[in-house]
Amino acid sequence: MKVSTSYFARQFVEKFKIKSSDEIFDYGCGPGFLADSLATFKVKTTGADINPSFVEQCRKNHPQSKTFLITTETDSNQKILNENLNGEKFDFIIVLSISQYLENVNSLERIIRLLKGYLNDKGKIIIADVVDPKTSALRDLIAIKFQCIRSGKLIAFVRFFFYLLFSNYRRISRSVHLLHISEENMKDIASNTSLRCEKVKGLTLHPTRTNYCLYR
Repeated sequence: MKVSTSYFARQFVEKFKIKSSDEIFDYGCGPGFLADSLATFKVKTTGADINPSFVEQCRKNHPQSKTFLITTETDSNQKILNENLNGEKFDFIIVLSISQYLENVNSLERIIRLLKGYLNDKGKIIIADVVDPKTSALRDLIAIKFQCIRSGKLIAFVRFFFYLLFSNYRRISRSVHLLHISEENMKDIASNTSLRCEKVKGLTLHPTRTNYCLYR
């Protein structure tokens, strides 16, 4: 995840010409890998996540940034975001590697509808690393392998590979069905939330996953 998030950060900064003055909200920030990567470009983020340990880790590593706890319920998060963001508007809101774990497409639409209210007039919501019906786990794994080689993290990849083979993760993952979101689904979400939708190529390391930019 560190490798893929670092790759996303570099592509994000390059493709969208990110400046240190840009306001960025990482919705579902996890342990702060995106904040870590963007810090090398002197870009700060605001973060939110459902995991208290991850939130504490982000606060420890990035004390100058705001990070707060949210829930899995979008309706509850409306109040939480209002209280913590206090009317703040963002240039970019990032939803990275989250959509595949949602219950259904409507869940993503509710999140987009919620986050739209925190965009400035020219703001963009980036939905990245989306699993769709054409996604290939094998091709994605190969891409991660070569990126690890290029970044000098081959040993880390080997450890990860053996973890997949011999840990409980492999058995558990078989029972977890990732949500597939098609391009038509995303276009419908954009239409229903009065946003425009564009695909963004090359934004993430996984070559068979899809990335979208939503904006007014």
